Order: sequence, then C-alpha cells, then structure tokens
Amino acid sequence: RILEFLTERNLDHQTFMYFTSDNGAHLEETSASGAIHSGSNGIYKGGKSTSWEGGIRVAGLVRWPGRLQAGSSISEPTSNMDIFPTVAKLSGGSLPND
Repeated sequence: RILEFLTERNLDHQTFMYFTSDNGAHLEETSASGAIHSGSNGIYKGGKSTSWEGGIRVAGLVRWPGRLQAGSSISEPTSNMDIFPTVAKLSGGSLPND
C-alpha cells in the first residue's frame, strides 16, 4: 500500500524506502489472559532484547530506483540501532573516522 500511494502521486521513482523488522521474535511471553505466545528465530540462538543472533538478525529491504540495482545485496551487517552507516554505504557516501 505504501508503494501504491507513492506511485499514485508520481513519487515512487524518487523515494528511498527501507523496510526492516524490530530485532527478532519474542522467545516467550504471557498475555494478560494467561495465554503463552512465542515466536521462532529458526536456528539462531536468542530473541528480541538479546544480542544473540536470534535477536539481531532481521531482514532489511531497500528500494531506491535509479540508485540501487534491483536484486543486489550487501554483505555487511546492518542494525536498526544505527542505520546511518547502512544508508551511507548504499548511497556511496563516506563515514567520518571518529
């Protein structure tokens, strides 16, 4: 729906979009009614609120027409805690040494 909205307004070819998740699934939590809910991080240890792989490995999808080739990927890890280095890398920018 977001892309449709941008397309209808002829903004889809000049908009940088970054979709991601929020740091892995909950391992287990109990709702107010007492029901137990949990998620899965597959083979990765840990989950949300941990620094283990299951808490930090999340998908990141970027769309930037005219700047990024569709289907391309980067090998460096990214983090929601600081997306600036990721955006700088994708845009061809440089980072300060400090």
